[in-house]
Amino acid sequence: MRLARLRAETHPAEAIPVYERLTESKISLMKTDAYAEAAGLAVQIMKLYDRLGREAGRAYVERLRTTHKRKRNFMAELQRRGL
Repeated sequence: MRLARLRAETHPAEAIPVYERLTESKISLMKTDAYAEAAGLAVQIMKLYDRLGREAGRAYVERLRTTHKRKRNFMAELQRRGL
């Protein structure tokens, strides 16, 4: 994670897949605190996509919402963060 964070500063496109894998890993734990971490990572991913001038960040969040729609606590975390 530390390496991804450092890489995100200068090469956001390279950090995005790392953040996305970590987000899925957190979601798979199916715990409330992990959902909060995953939602926080989703916010970071959105920021990275924005820095690249790409609309793909919104599509990524929509995929998360579609894939994990049954996880109410995760959906609530995304909502809480404005995603």
